[in-house]
Amino acid sequence: GFGGFCMLASLGAFLILAYDKASGLSREDLREMAILRLIGWSAGDVMLVRFWESWLIATLAFVLGSSLAWGHVVLGQAAVFRPLLLGWSVLRPLPELVPQVGIGDGLLVFTLAVIPYLVATIVPAWRSAMARPEQVV
Repeated sequence: GFGGFCMLASLGAFLILAYDKASGLSREDLREMAILRLIGWSAGDVMLVRFWESWLIATLAFVLGSSLAWGHVVLGQAAVFRPLLLGWSVLRPLPELVPQVGIGDGLLVFTLAVIPYLVATIVPAWRSAMARPEQVV
């Protein structure tokens, strides 16, 4: 129950972030796109820069989050979640927590976290890159 609640809360936060990103760019972002277009960048160049910027941010966030989670479980023995997982009994066994994460698991989590974020950032970048620079500046 607790794990499901945490998962739903994080999914809700992710959907809010994706909606906020996809709903549009701010006036400053539109102006930045227009200036880049005026100095000679094509719409493809602007979208490529936005894609690599988003890719770098999402990949660094994934690596940092995974490293912190791994350290919490391995080094900290899951101090935050251990009481919830073991229950409230005084006479409880103390199991050894051994995380087992394969390449497929990491790739699945990476794909589910990064790809929607990339789509949520590329779509508004495409819309703003297609705007005429004379109208924005």
